[in-house]
Amino acid sequence: MGGVEDERLRAAVATSRQWYDEVHALHHRPALVEDDVWRTGRPLPWHSQVVTLAPTVGAGHVLAAFEGDEGSVADSFARLDLRPQGFDVLFEARWLHRDPPAAPPPLPDGWSVVRSAGVLAEWADRHDYRGVLTEDVLDHPRLWVLSGRRSGRLVAGAVVHDTPAAVGLSNVWARERSDVGDAVRAAQALHPGRPLTGYARGEQLARLLAEGFAEVGTHRVWVRSVRPSAPSR
Repeated sequence: MGGVEDERLRAAVATSRQWYDEVHALHHRPALVEDDVWRTGRPLPWHSQVVTLAPTVGAGHVLAAFEGDEGSVADSFARLDLRPQGFDVLFEARWLHRDPPAAPPPLPDGWSVVRSAGVLAEWADRHDYRGVLTEDVLDHPRLWVLSGRRSGRLVAGAVVHDTPAAVGLSNVWARERSDVGDAVRAAQALHPGRPLTGYARGEQLARLLAEGFAEVGTHRVWVRSVRPSAPSR
């Protein structure tokens, strides 16, 4: 991989790192970056406590940043083998990049930015994301929670975050395939002329590739948990 693909991968990783900064700041949870490793001792649900920010980061740096016995590591470049340190692969995903369309689309019918605490709570319930986004996100200058409704019913959602490198599209959830496309178009409508980045796996990956995203790298998440010892007899 090289050239343009490297630039797109770096942009995707940088955008994801800024998402980690922003969402943890909503909870006033401090984070540090040292030796191209992002870390926090208090990760939010569905988030890693250590994130690698360069392909040259070694296992030693990761272990030095890892606090406690349990948690996960986001290996942004899929370069590490943490099995000798007691980790297992939780999942692998593909980093994605989408160039902006020649003409920005209109905001799809039924889509809007979430502006109320009640709708935010409903959104979090549907996405199983309770406790991650606080009400401060409603007025955040760089974060937008998007909701898609059909016949008045909440059927899809996504989060968009603006960074110098690109616009991050994350937490896309939808009942129908067409709703994923609408989430992409909603993000483009809000940020015309900007590239979109994110990562996905499985069916979600297939849906986003069908919407014009390109794969630019592999994202691997490792997890380590304390396994109880067998009871003595």
